[in-house]
Amino acid sequence: MGKNFDHVTRDKTKSVFVEFYAPLSVCEECVKLAPIWDKLGEHFEDNNKIVIAKIDSTANELEDLKINIVPSLK
Repeated sequence: MGKNFDHVTRDKTKSVFVEFYAPLSVCEECVKLAPIWDKLGEHFEDNNKIVIAKIDSTANELEDLKINIVPSLK
């Protein structure tokens, strides 16, 4: 998602909910959230007005957004 982050998140026709996470081997809270986030994504997968996304904040730098704590939801 890093390469198309702006395109996805700035789409005014959709509601976008993003989890910023760190690799599961590094972040215990991310491990706990992962199955819940996946289930949320499955729940909305057929709704073309809602996007449930996640991005590895250790592998992607976003110019306009600084994430200091993972997981973070925006």
